[in-house]
Amino acid sequence: MKVIATGGLVRANTLEAVGPMSEHAFQVITVGTAVLGADGMSAEVGATTFDEAEARTAIAMAANAQRVIVAVDGSKIGTVTLAKMVPLERIHHLVTDSTADRQQLKLIRAAGVQVHEIAVD
Repeated sequence: MKVIATGGLVRANTLEAVGPMSEHAFQVITVGTAVLGADGMSAEVGATTFDEAEARTAIAMAANAQRVIVAVDGSKIGTVTLAKMVPLERIHHLVTDSTADRQQLKLIRAAGVQVHEIAVD
């Protein structure tokens, strides 16, 4: 395994690196698997976030990834937030929990995304 630090601005609340330095790093490397968290995930728009810098970094990461996984809790399924991150056709796997909206999951599956649900106690 090789770990590459992309640089950029580290956001205090999420500890993720975003911004032009991160975007550039993802434009010049190929990522095997990109695992993205999101603030919203819908069949209509795909993965979205409240932060436009995070969205631009995610776009750059997903563009050069062989596989894209989006992980969100069930409350975010069916939600669309400010900035688009990854359209549904670029997402290979969605990991969520059993509280997710059933109709949205059905539509997401129909678009070819493999949905993995984790049971919530």
